[in-house]
Amino acid sequence: MTPEQWRTLVLEVQHGDRAALDKLATQLQPQIARYCQPHDRLLRRAGTSAEDLTQDVWVGVLDALPRYHPVPGRPFLAWVHAIATRRIADAFRQSARRQALVSLDDLPGEPTALSTGDPSRILEHREQVSVVATAVRALAPRRRDALLQHLLGERDSRIAARWGASVSAVRVARHKAMTLLRTSVTDWAGVG
Repeated sequence: MTPEQWRTLVLEVQHGDRAALDKLATQLQPQIARYCQPHDRLLRRAGTSAEDLTQDVWVGVLDALPRYHPVPGRPFLAWVHAIATRRIADAFRQSARRQALVSLDDLPGEPTALSTGDPSRILEHREQVSVVATAVRALAPRRRDALLQHLLGERDSRIAARWGASVSAVRVARHKAMTLLRTSVTDWAGVG
């Protein structure tokens, strides 16, 4: 469908056309599934699946659709993509919170620096995490997006399409982000 066809379909749905809603579901759900599917392996580790997330994104789109207003130069699918990206990030955040609730002493295997209870090691680990988080926050938005989306399993071609840029531009942004992070961490650690 063209951007204009999406816009017309969305307007019909917003005006209560049930047939348009059915058509929107038929056209949009496969698009959402194609976006969520590459993340399936990581989503399963996070305790969900691409299928579950596809439905979650669809519900999110339906909830937000009455407030949607077309923006010139920003296609409807970009708006849907933003919702999907946030839902994927939410799934990973929820997974991280659940994992944080597990005591390190309950995990099998060798004791780690954190599970030994050594306050200096715990403090050092927290400081390392803080340095990396601060460095990531300091990155330019596109560099941060290129890096984080890559870590979430997003393909460079999809990031490039969302940005309206080339795949090379995405790779350069990610490379610069990694270089800046490496510099920040090595400066903090006093290495090199």
